[in-house]
Amino acid sequence: MLRERLSMSYKVVFDVWSLKSIKKTTILTLLAGTYFYFIEYIESHYFLIDFYIPGYIFYLLGYVLVMLFYFKVNTAYYRWYDGRKYWSYLGTHGKNLAGKLNAVLPPDDHETRNFFAKMITNHAYALKANLRRTRSLEEIYEVYPGFKESLAEVKDIPTHLISQILNRITELYKQGIISDYLYLNMHKYVDEAIDIDEQCRGIRKVPSPSSYTFHLKTFLFLFTLTLPFGFVHDHNALIILVMMVIYGAYAGTSVVSEEIDEPFGTDKFDIPLEDICYSLKKHVHQLLKVELPKASSAHH
Repeated sequence: MLRERLSMSYKVVFDVWSLKSIKKTTILTLLAGTYFYFIEYIESHYFLIDFYIPGYIFYLLGYVLVMLFYFKVNTAYYRWYDGRKYWSYLGTHGKNLAGKLNAVLPPDDHETRNFFAKMITNHAYALKANLRRTRSLEEIYEVYPGFKESLAEVKDIPTHLISQILNRITELYKQGIISDYLYLNMHKYVDEAIDIDEQCRGIRKVPSPSSYTFHLKTFLFLFTLTLPFGFVHDHNALIILVMMVIYGAYAGTSVVSEEIDEPFGTDKFDIPLEDICYSLKKHVHQLLKVELPKASSAHH
């Protein structure tokens, strides 16, 4: 835990420019600053701008923006939080299933142990690829000869893999290796895995209301256009910096909310799907006493 916190602190303090949100916010703030400077320059050198907006108007506008951003950020955060929660459940359920299988499978049944270790791992990697809108099979294990080729025509790979896990569990039940109680318990893994799949896909497929985002950005744009007319008569370069800070705070909040609205991406502060998949793979192989390949494409 301490190591993760130190790593996160390093990213925030020393590697901040690598974040897409910081780059985008900086560019937007500089563009807004150019506009503020242009209005100030025109007013100072060419003609007096008679148009003036009282400061209390901006207090009201700022309050309205805060209320709009509250809903936007709150919604985006809960999408990110739910995504992280479901992936945590996926890892936990996979390890629990591996532990139960290890307890009932004969130690010398290497084929079955290898099947479950790789199929549980494959499901996690397949779901990750699905959430990132790709059908890449590079991280999928070749469980048996021709396995990857058989997935080429499958439309829903994560669900297909779960069904194969269920089929194999059912075979073990019919052979008498798994008891009635344990079979029902393992069946829950399948139900929960499918539920997790659908919940994560729902987060990916159903974005925040576009009409609300449009309304928020329109209001922020109008706020930015009118902001210099409340301070332009001060003829102070410091005022331009103050306006840039005000705009940067709002623009940064907007950019960050958009970033966490898509929690399954590859940005640094998205959900670390690679780490979760690798952790699941490592622990499942360990629980089932299957040697983890030193070099594989499903790899950390």
